[in-house]
Amino acid sequence: MTKGKKQPKKEQLDIDDHQLTLDQLCERYGTKANPLKPDTSDGLTPEQISNGQETYGPNMLSPPVKKSPFIRFLECLTGLFNLLLMIAGALNLILFFIDMSANVSALYLGVILLGVTVLNRLDRIRSATKER
Repeated sequence: MTKGKKQPKKEQLDIDDHQLTLDQLCERYGTKANPLKPDTSDGLTPEQISNGQETYGPNMLSPPVKKSPFIRFLECLTGLFNLLLMIAGALNLILFFIDMSANVSALYLGVILLGVTVLNRLDRIRSATKER
């Protein structure tokens, strides 16, 4: 996958295998199945398997799209508690810039609140990556 290019929309597949009887399903895929003793069923031959893999590719799920750490960081910042911390920090910084000499403590408080927000999110991301 290349970044920046739009991915084409995936086709809608018509899958009706779940609606077929066992005999119809076996006929469609060219195999035999014994519903009374499934362990004695022949299944697909090695030739059918290799032909199917050549035609359709390996029988694997595609891995999920991973988000970049920066995007995950930004998503974590949108929690209610972090929004409140950021707003309080920003208001304290605004208060400091209105009157710098009288509101020095607002600078410290604003920087601490914003720092706590960032550290909280980094810790949350770090612990989420360890769980995977």
